[in-house]
Amino acid sequence: VIDSSPTGAVLVRAFNADPQKFSTLFQNVTQKMLPVEQRMPLSKGERYWLTATPHPQGVLIIGRDTTLNDRMTEALLASRSLLKSLLDRAVDLSFEVDADNIFQFLSPMDALGRNLETWLGRSANDLFWSDGKMPARSPLSSKVAITFEAVQVALSPGQVSWLSFTVEPQFD
Repeated sequence: VIDSSPTGAVLVRAFNADPQKFSTLFQNVTQKMLPVEQRMPLSKGERYWLTATPHPQGVLIIGRDTTLNDRMTEALLASRSLLKSLLDRAVDLSFEVDADNIFQFLSPMDALGRNLETWLGRSANDLFWSDGKMPARSPLSSKVAITFEAVQVALSPGQVSWLSFTVEPQFD
């Protein structure tokens, strides 16, 4: 080590934790005479991003402790995955219809005991009320955000079910 900056403590910690990894990095740069970037995880869970480049006096290594950033990224990805999982389980079905009540979006595709992929592009009125008995206050015609509890639907002729609809109209 020829020189280090006052903030070089990060690099010194990484070197002291695993000098062999630095030796291998040094050898790769001196053999190829090309810059090398390398992620370096250490046994205590610390993670570093190293950039090594040939230098007239040997090899210049710049290191950055990425432990906190990596952990935050992992936590955000896990949180996103958890949120998606919760949303998938929290509701039976999320959907979007256009001004003519035609399904534009459905999630998940398996809901209400059936595969709903065939519903895309079809009339929500025809599918929720296949018997033609649409309620006087249809959740699909609401102009304001509201929850409809216990709405009678007929997903198949002769099969009556009750659903709750939480409606959040968005107008383009």
